[in-house]
Amino acid sequence: MKDPTSHHSSIGGLCFDILELGRSFSNFVVNWVQREVNMVAHVCVATVSASEHSFFWLDLAPNWLASLAAIDCTPDMNE
Repeated sequence: MKDPTSHHSSIGGLCFDILELGRSFSNFVVNWVQREVNMVAHVCVATVSASEHSFFWLDLAPNWLASLAAIDCTPDMNE
């Protein structure tokens, strides 16, 4: 995301869109996290296949995705 040459990849357009949307915030930071602590990314990567490279949801995220996002965004009180 931080390297402009990476925007030529298959998800370059998505990276560009994310960075452009981030400009509307006074503070916007992109951080890398391991897939094991990001269930949304982990399940989404496992969901696509060689024949189905991407999925799009235009209006609302599916319930299973929203549930995973809620788990990812809930702080672990045991830390």
